[in-house]
Amino acid sequence: MSQQKLTIFGIVGLLIFGGLALSIFGGINVGSAIRAGSWPTAKGTITSSHVKSGIETNVRRTGASKQTKQTVNIEYEYEIDGTPYQNNVVFASGVMPRSMSAANALAMQYRTGQSVDVYYNPDQPDQAVLDRSWGVMPVIACLLGPLMSIGGLAAVPYAIRYNSPYRTFAEQHAAMEREQAIAVGKDAGR
Repeated sequence: MSQQKLTIFGIVGLLIFGGLALSIFGGINVGSAIRAGSWPTAKGTITSSHVKSGIETNVRRTGASKQTKQTVNIEYEYEIDGTPYQNNVVFASGVMPRSMSAANALAMQYRTGQSVDVYYNPDQPDQAVLDRSWGVMPVIACLLGPLMSIGGLAAVPYAIRYNSPYRTFAEQHAAMEREQAIAVGKDAGR
C-alpha cells in the first residue's frame, strides 16, 4: 500500500476515532458537572493553595522541546454529619487551568484559610467540588468531537473509492495525470 493511501486512511481514522475520544472526554466532564449541579453544600476551609511550576519535556520526531507547565493545587476540608473530609477537586468538569495567569488567578480566588462553599455528593460525601461550572473545554469537545467523527465517516467512501483498484479508466487516468503533475512540480522545484 502506498504512503499516500496510508495517509488518507490515517487521516480518516484520526478524524473518526479522535472525534469519538473528544466526545467521550467532553461527555464525561459535562456529565460530571451536570450531576454536581444538584449536590448540596457544606461549609469548608481552604487548607492549601499554591501554584507549582515545572518543566515538561515533549519528545517528537523533530526533537525534544521543553515548556513550563503550571499546576495549581487547592486542598480543602469540610465536614458532613460530623465526619471530616479532605479533597482537592476544584471544578466539577475536572479540567484545571494550564496557563500561569489562570493558575495564579485560581490560587488567588481560593486562598489558604478562606471559608468556601463545598458541593458534595450526598451518596458519597468524599466526592466534592468547589465550582460546579461546566468549563469551556468539555463543551467544545462535546461539540467538536461529533463533527470530527461525522467528517471522518463522510470521507470513508471517498477514501475507499480513491484507493480502490476498481476505479474507472477515466478516474485512473486522471489520478495518474495528477500524480505526474505533482512529480513534475517537485522535480522543477529542485
